[in-house]
Amino acid sequence: MRTARQPQPPPEQALAVFPHREEVEVVHRSFELDPNAPRAARPVIPLLAAKYGMSLEQAEAAEARITENAHAQGLPYLDGGRDAANSFDMHRLLHFAKEHGQQAELLDALYRANFAEERSAFDTQRLVELAVGAGLDGGEAAAVLADPQAYAQAVREDEALALQSGTGSLPEAGRAAARPAGRR
Repeated sequence: MRTARQPQPPPEQALAVFPHREEVEVVHRSFELDPNAPRAARPVIPLLAAKYGMSLEQAEAAEARITENAHAQGLPYLDGGRDAANSFDMHRLLHFAKEHGQQAELLDALYRANFAEERSAFDTQRLVELAVGAGLDGGEAAAVLADPQAYAQAVREDEALALQSGTGSLPEAGRAAARPAGRR
């Protein structure tokens, strides 16, 4: 999941102007920006200030710039009021959604919930609601979230692939994924 950095336009927007878009397959991979983040959601401004050694005012200004950039791109983004937490369960749920052909729908719902809605996207009940809204069975989604091993290996494999390619940040993950086969 993305944290306080500017969200990128959906791959479909970028591909719309790419002359060989019919030859491209978009593959979403798991990449945790902070695998050691606590599971309990916390307000994002103090988190950013502590993580990057900023004052609260600097963190608020950074969030305001991100909001402005997102809005300029036509992306919804909540200025203040967001929270952040460990995203591992989201990634596990995305692998579940992929098996059911609903990964893109769930990914969109998670981005919207995380970046544009005041209600936290990190608690189990909310994740199940988002999964149902994306077309998945609520009972099955709840079962995935209740089993800490469900899809954990798939998430870790994606993360290992990122490390193998030398990825240390989200933009690098996108570039590594875009390299032709054999150049990783």
